[in-house]
Amino acid sequence: MVHALENDTNKPIEAVAPWGEIQQGDKDCMITMVFDPDNPNQLSTDRYIIGKDKFNNTYVSIEDL
Repeated sequence: MVHALENDTNKPIEAVAPWGEIQQGDKDCMITMVFDPDNPNQLSTDRYIIGKDKFNNTYVSIEDL
């Protein structure tokens, strides 16, 4: 489970992954954080960039379950 946000900058972005490498995403990428159902109001400090197509093929909205 993840919290997910759309890249709303309308530009490619970069972020440092938790393992120290730079991740890059295009203007349509998603920014995700690990979701802990035991602590639903706590946001993880680890951020990941995922391409929108890969995101849509990997995750479903909790509203669709």
